[in-house]
Amino acid sequence: MYRIALILLCGSFCTTLLFSYTSFHNYPGGHLLKRLHERVPASSAVNVHIDVPTAMTGASRFGEQHWGTWTYSKAEDLEPSEFDQFTHIITALPDNFRQFESIDVEYAFDRVTWGATGSRWLLHRVEV
Repeated sequence: MYRIALILLCGSFCTTLLFSYTSFHNYPGGHLLKRLHERVPASSAVNVHIDVPTAMTGASRFGEQHWGTWTYSKAEDLEPSEFDQFTHIITALPDNFRQFESIDVEYAFDRVTWGATGSRWLLHRVEV
């Protein structure tokens, strides 16, 4: 009886570790916003657009820095011509912004699935 409880407890602990690791590393929007702050000097005049998927994955007001020289936009439904006002765009859809040069890529976990053999986890990554 105790052996079964111990096995279940260890299994639960290992599952918790796996999902904690996945959750901790699955904020690509926040990671990219942080790296943008590290790459571009604070004194630069920067106008950043953050799209909806990026905002939903960690790029929040709490991560915004350099107020005064930097402006941030989370406006939705912008016309293509309106993106010309931005110096940087953090987006999950880079193909929609060919006029911008890609300076960084972040990968995120898309889903965790049980392998076809039933013996391992498959962590699918998507580019954000």
